[in-house]
Amino acid sequence: MNAITKFSLADVDLAMCRHWSGDLPYRAVVAVSIQPLQGTILYQVAGDASTPRSAIKALKLATEKYGGICFYCKKDKAEEVSIELTIDHIEPQSVGGDSNLTNLVVACKPCNAKKGHQLIDAFNPAATEEWLLALAKQIQQRFDKLKAATPPS
Repeated sequence: MNAITKFSLADVDLAMCRHWSGDLPYRAVVAVSIQPLQGTILYQVAGDASTPRSAIKALKLATEKYGGICFYCKKDKAEEVSIELTIDHIEPQSVGGDSNLTNLVVACKPCNAKKGHQLIDAFNPAATEEWLLALAKQIQQRFDKLKAATPPS
C-alpha cells in the first residue's frame, strides 16, 4: 500500500475493473485477480481458459478471438478482413498514460500510426468526446453504487 492508496487490494471490486465500452471485444475481457506485490489487475478472456494476463495482452487476445472495430475510424475487421487491428493507449505512455484497461482501445494499424504519441484531443476530437462521455457514465455508475452502499450519517 502506498501513500496514495488508502485501501487494501482486498477492497478492490473486480467487477468494477471493466472497460468503459460494452462492445466486443472489450466486454469479453474480465478482471479475475490482482497481483499482490505489483497491484496489477489480471484479466481472462471469455472462452479462453489460459492463465490470466495483463490488460494489453487480454484485449489483444479478445480482439483476435472476437474481432473489433477501430475506435478512431470505425473500420470493422468483420467487414474489411485485410485491416490489421492493434491496441492503442488513448493517453500515450510518453505523456503519462498507463496500461490500465480503461486507457486501451482497438485501433487499426494506420490510425494507431497516425495518432502516434499525440493526445486523443488533438488526433480525433469526436473520439475524445465518446471516450470522456463513456468514462463519465462509468464513474457515475460507480459513484451511485458507492452511495447506495454507504449508510446515511
